[in-house]
Amino acid sequence: MQQAIRPALTFRLSRRGILAAETVTVRSGNGSIGGIDSAVHFLSGPAASGFNRTFTATDFAAAQNGPAAYILSQISFWIPGLPSDPLAHWIGTNPNAGSTAGNTALYAVSFQITSASPSGTMTLNYSVDDGVGSGDPLNTGSI
Repeated sequence: MQQAIRPALTFRLSRRGILAAETVTVRSGNGSIGGIDSAVHFLSGPAASGFNRTFTATDFAAAQNGPAAYILSQISFWIPGLPSDPLAHWIGTNPNAGSTAGNTALYAVSFQITSASPSGTMTLNYSVDDGVGSGDPLNTGSI
């Protein structure tokens, strides 16, 4: 079973209805294809199923401090890019996760928001192979 994801997140902060100057963009594929992603880390799960437990703070910390994700080569039946972020690349738990088996994973990217703001908006654009939370009723759709 192949496991891969292509995420791109954009955060916009607003203050009293006015868009603040800070926008944080987080994307996968920070490096060369076939190499490791300098920003995305993961907690590896089972090879062919979900985690089968509710994620805890310990799981999220383990994902942030886990190994770096691998940047995968494009597979012909995957979408070639995210319309919202063509710079995002597919990632997986090993360099061959797109063409052979890749484990289920909880991915993490650290980022900082430097401006104080009472509200914000998070936009998440992604594509996955095999599904987000698929087969795992405890974390279905967890992002």
